[in-house]
Amino acid sequence: ELLHSTLTDKYRSYHVCGGMPEAVSRFIEEGDSNAVDYIINSINTAYTADFSKHINTTDIPKVRLIWTNLQDQLAKENKKFKFALVEKNARARDYEAAIEWLQLAGLVYKIYATETIRLPLNAYRDNTAFKLYMNDVGILRVLFRLDSSIVTDGDLLFREFKGILTENFVLTSLIRQFGYEPVYWKSGNQAEIEFVIVFKNRIIPIEAKSSESVRSKSLTEFRKKYQPEISLRYSMKNLKYEDGLINIPLYLADFTEQILKRMIEK
Repeated sequence: ELLHSTLTDKYRSYHVCGGMPEAVSRFIEEGDSNAVDYIINSINTAYTADFSKHINTTDIPKVRLIWTNLQDQLAKENKKFKFALVEKNARARDYEAAIEWLQLAGLVYKIYATETIRLPLNAYRDNTAFKLYMNDVGILRVLFRLDSSIVTDGDLLFREFKGILTENFVLTSLIRQFGYEPVYWKSGNQAEIEFVIVFKNRIIPIEAKSSESVRSKSLTEFRKKYQPEISLRYSMKNLKYEDGLINIPLYLADFTEQILKRMIEK
């Protein structure tokens, strides 16, 4: 439990700097969160400056609108991307190229919805329903205009933002390990699972919880309906396995692939 508590604190600190090397180095060397915020803001400024260097002139305003609107989309209870929040009367076809550019640049991840759980998952995705996540939680925190000191206020950071920073953190970890963008599952307006991946031909639902409160009607419904061999849940609770459900503490997210391999080999 001592180790668990220490690593949980380190996980919270990660949300101050994110994974950008310069921000991480400054935070480790000096512990100066103000300097970290300055660096991250500089990175964001560099991103927006690059838009004008590498994009057709007509597409620059659209890319900037998408980029600066991402935090507003993710702050909603229903994080499904809505073009109307970008610009009044906006149409999907007008912004598809802008979103694709941000994807190819590695700045955003596009996660499609699915209501059908069958292999291959991508064959059953809903191409009209998706969420856009950031490539780094440090940048997302700064775009939310969250002062880095909020990390020291216990779980306030994670309660107030309904786990979006946690979801984004988990997603970036999954993509690094498995090399592709997962889908998310929805069952009408009744249930939703943050991510679903395929590993060793097994469909694995993944839920991301930002605290020790882990009750979930959605995961219960998914498991009852599809009976997956393995389910994953990330939370502030310690590592635990029970009845096919693996609870992984958030600070161990980058060990997910190793954990799954060991479970399957058993």
